[in-house]
Amino acid sequence: SNSSSGSSTFSSGLEIADISRDLEGARTFDISQVDPSIDLDSFDYVVVLCRPARISFGSAQLSN
Repeated sequence: SNSSSGSSTFSSGLEIADISRDLEGARTFDISQVDPSIDLDSFDYVVVLCRPARISFGSAQLSN
C-alpha cells in the first residue's frame, strides 16, 4: 500500500495473501506469482489488514 491507513489500504493496496489460518512464524511471499507486472517500488508500506473491518494491525515502511 502507499498508506498505513486501513481504509486506504483496503481500497488501493495489493492483497498478497490471507494469513488468518497460519499466524505463527516467518512468512515469505512471491509477489510475482500474485501479479507479475507489480513493481514493489510502487508501494511504500507492507500492511497487515483486517479486511472486513478495514483496520490495520501493523505496518512496515519499505525502503530501497
